[in-house]
Amino acid sequence: PTGAVASPDFFKRVVQFAKKHDLAVCHDGPYSEVCYDEYQPTSFMEVDGAKEVGVEFHSFSKSYNMTGWRIGMVVGNAEMIDALKRVKSNLDSGIPQAIQQAAIEALTGPQDAIKKHNAVYQRRRDLIVDLLNDLGLEAKPPKAGLYVWAKVPDGYTSLDFTNDLLDKVGVAVIPGTGYGSSGEGYVRLSLTDTGEGVPPEVLNHAFEPFYTTKAFGEGSGLGLSMVYGFATQSGGFATIDSRKGKGATVSLYLPRAEAGDIPDRDCRPLCQPAEQGGSILVVEDDPDVRRLVVTLLSAMAYTVLEAEDGETAMPLILGDRHIDLLLSDVVLPGDMSGPAIAEAALAKRPDLRVMFMSGYAEDVIRRDREGVEKAVDADLLTKPFTRAQLAQKIKTAMGADKN
Repeated sequence: PTGAVASPDFFKRVVQFAKKHDLAVCHDGPYSEVCYDEYQPTSFMEVDGAKEVGVEFHSFSKSYNMTGWRIGMVVGNAEMIDALKRVKSNLDSGIPQAIQQAAIEALTGPQDAIKKHNAVYQRRRDLIVDLLNDLGLEAKPPKAGLYVWAKVPDGYTSLDFTNDLLDKVGVAVIPGTGYGSSGEGYVRLSLTDTGEGVPPEVLNHAFEPFYTTKAFGEGSGLGLSMVYGFATQSGGFATIDSRKGKGATVSLYLPRAEAGDIPDRDCRPLCQPAEQGGSILVVEDDPDVRRLVVTLLSAMAYTVLEAEDGETAMPLILGDRHIDLLLSDVVLPGDMSGPAIAEAALAKRPDLRVMFMSGYAEDVIRRDREGVEKAVDADLLTKPFTRAQLAQKIKTAMGADKN
């Protein structure tokens, strides 16, 4: 997305070029309704001969705020569309009917929301273009799309100016070189829509683990806390700013890595098979995470038992199988959290070692969702973790690393 617009003459040349070289044209037009100043973007399909050589794609993400719903449409050459259908039927999954119905409603229903959104984008476009030109940074108002391009000051490359903005004023832009050599000397800025905002009583708790405004069982309250944990673990931090009726901005600040900053670490000694082995019970409701942990621990020569929640873990704990270590996620579906499983397990197996997995502050592993203190002495493996970190934590918990 560059903010440039294609003229009918440009598309005519594209058609001529495609015919001359026997090429198929796939035109992506997701911003066709996001336009300003009475300008109406040209559709590739408007040009004579376009249907003979190509198709045009469209997305519901921009025009109808259906970002993440993964739905769009394609029109044009029947033979090409038939080929696309056959490819997608073999390599892709179908779109749920509810989302298809929502897209139909978006297309056939009132279109006034598009004009309202465009008015917001245009106000922001005009504000930022005027400000940039007042500062001496040459910028032209785009006729369509969500992006403004500004020329960087003399003496700067686009990357140098991007780094300066981030370091000195905390403003993030995209260097023009990210779009090819022709983008040198420019940076790209994005126009974003407003939202309802977050009330202060919610904003004050946004990064707290387990805090959620959703109904019980519909959210863990760990999303933003895990984002905050990831940022701080990486040497950065996160902030959230919002005003009622003005939208919300979550900012993630991470240290910039320069060439040579990343050490050449050899983690192979940590990932070698355990010398003494042992039996570990892994309790994790996410099947992908559970599969990864079980696979890594098995490769380290541990005997691994697995469960997805308290209901499936307790029979193993109450059974006769030998277990050296309980490795459990903190928040689990059902009636038992990780700390609750640990308490029940320790009542049955007093010598059992316990370690939790999660992505938030260590002190919360001793609390359940209602904040009741738990007297479980356990180490914490913070998500996301590397194979080496998992190996080191497990070795320490199993007593193989006395240091």
